[in-house]
Amino acid sequence: MSKTRVYELAKELGLENKRVLELCTELGIDGKTSHSNSLSDDEADRIRRSVIRQAVSGNQRGSKEILIDGEPGVEQRRGNVIRRRRRTSDEEAEAEAESSWTGGSMDARPRADFAPSSPDLRGERDARAQALAAADALFRKADAETAEQAEPIVEAESAEQPEVEAAV
Repeated sequence: MSKTRVYELAKELGLENKRVLELCTELGIDGKTSHSNSLSDDEADRIRRSVIRQAVSGNQRGSKEILIDGEPGVEQRRGNVIRRRRRTSDEEAEAEAESSWTGGSMDARPRADFAPSSPDLRGERDARAQALAAADALFRKADAETAEQAEPIVEAESAEQPEVEAAV
């Protein structure tokens, strides 16, 4: 059986050393007070299972104490539940006042205030067209040069080959 150090297990589980030591005391594993203490395979498995169980069921650290009808209680929430409260009549009136549009004529158009830093699309389009034309010109030159070089080679090959007479 191999022994596992507390700090190695903490690194494996992605926890801090102190948290693994706290889990040791919670699970009843005595004598583990330092990150360099060794854990047996059984102890390490118990800690792993505990961490996995907490991760799957959700952390219990999400609970908080609240007062219910004047008596203290504990509210526990699990998962990512969003609870929304209803608006009171005062809040509803304020929200409606803010959202309602007042003043101005009905044919008012939204203003188109463009910042001077808005992109110059025409300039970009022209620059792109010039770059493409320059690239096409380079390829046309390269194609013309290869065509000129290929033609003399073809002519030279046809001149060097003697005609073969057919023996009948």
